[in-house]
Amino acid sequence: MAARRVVPPPPVAYLPKASLDSAAQSDINSVLKQLKTCTRRLQTALASHALEMQVLERLYYKGKNQHRTALFWRNVTEIRRYGERMAGMGLYGLAERMRISFWGEAALQNTKLLKGSWSHSPDAKTVMFVMRRCSDACSLLQKARDRLSAAYHSFTLVMQTAAFLPLVLTLVAITSRLDLLLVEVQSSMEVAQTACRRLLQILDPEMADDSRHVIDHDFPRPRERTSIKMQAATERNTPDGTLPLLVDEDVGSILVRRSTTSVARASPEPKQDIVLPDDVSLLREDLNMVPTAIVRPTNSARESHLSPTSNIVVQTPVKRKAEGDTQQKKAKKRKKRDEIDDIFGL
Repeated sequence: MAARRVVPPPPVAYLPKASLDSAAQSDINSVLKQLKTCTRRLQTALASHALEMQVLERLYYKGKNQHRTALFWRNVTEIRRYGERMAGMGLYGLAERMRISFWGEAALQNTKLLKGSWSHSPDAKTVMFVMRRCSDACSLLQKARDRLSAAYHSFTLVMQTAAFLPLVLTLVAITSRLDLLLVEVQSSMEVAQTACRRLLQILDPEMADDSRHVIDHDFPRPRERTSIKMQAATERNTPDGTLPLLVDEDVGSILVRRSTTSVARASPEPKQDIVLPDDVSLLREDLNMVPTAIVRPTNSARESHLSPTSNIVVQTPVKRKAEGDTQQKKAKKRKKRDEIDDIFGL
């Protein structure tokens, strides 16, 4: 088994708090707040990362004999290797020792001293070492995220074949979870590096200026952090699966606009009224049918907005009342009395 590549920290030379002026002490107070926030975030993220790596380790030992010749299993081995490398760097211990060094050597054995005010300050060489390790950690984390993204896409392709689907789904979930945790760890290490840079400018401004180009060269430029799920959703929205290009606002110089030609449409000619023959009008009078109203088209300004069928006259026939309906019903004739009616007195 290869030995772990762990760089031992240099011996710390503590500086007393009284040797710093009041302005430097107030700046160190803000640096300590940043380091405290960084260590808390690192502790939570790395604990979750260790739990995910334990699940991945269990899956690796259960399936390495069966799937070691498969192509997707190479990604599992790669993820496991990067996880072990990141755990071997000891990022939480690096940031925590940097914070505890402000309370002196005795605070390493007795953590109750951290409740009081800080009494010492580490020297510039120790700060420079921690800052360089933070830069190396950010580079490793960025490379690990790139490998996780490639493994995620490989696993999604294997899912389409429906072969070993439960195992592949579990690997997809672990890969996505690890990517989110590495985003949090990388952000925390950037905070620690910023705090160390500020502290180095307070302790030794010349060393801070000399080491700026070295740290900037080692540390990659921060890019927009997009998780694997966001990238997958973006690729699903594009038809060819490629990431869309970001285009600035269209001001007329990039896109070629087609010339718009107006097509003149001829207005529909107004239809003339339909003249009925005399025979039809006579037949209508015989059937006691009369039109309610005759609507004729008028030339107005709204003709251009009307449809071609708007000038058709629609006539609804109304039946006249019959003359017999107006007369009252005649009273019934009274029956004549006969002999039987006289007997009974009707």
